[in-house]
Amino acid sequence: GYEFGPSSPSQYAIGFNTIAATYPSAVDNDQVASTGGNTIYYNGVFTIADKTSLALTSAGGIMIWSLDLDAPSPNSLLTTIRQVAGTAVTSTLTGLPEMKIAVYPNPSNGVFTLQNSDVSKLTIVLLNTVGEKKSISVNNNTIDISNEPKGVYYLQITKDNQTVIQKLIVQ
Repeated sequence: GYEFGPSSPSQYAIGFNTIAATYPSAVDNDQVASTGGNTIYYNGVFTIADKTSLALTSAGGIMIWSLDLDAPSPNSLLTTIRQVAGTAVTSTLTGLPEMKIAVYPNPSNGVFTLQNSDVSKLTIVLLNTVGEKKSISVNNNTIDISNEPKGVYYLQITKDNQTVIQKLIVQ
């Protein structure tokens, strides 16, 4: 992030790790008031999730300026990128140790299997690339979205107030 204002320090660049440690309630925002009437501008967790989603649909990749300036979990921007971007090769959600859930096959024709999880204890939401909720059928450990058009979707899985996001590809 960068700090601007009437009392800006001579070195005004600030790592996200410092922002998260100093202003923990502001990690989801994109700016926070600092001392002396200054404002720190940065990309918070939600903006990074949005930018990652945009990169998946409209760009060729994601650039990370410096890994050593990232915040530790649960506020890590790299973890957010990994959760949103997912992978079409390995589909195990590893964002949270207690939520190791395999989603396969991925890509598929719209029928996916959830492995290693009691689906009845999960809240499952399907989102398209612009964040609209889509219809989803969950029966036992099978998710059927074959009625949706081919494309990229995001499966948002929540358990005990912890959420991971997996990219799904329907061919």
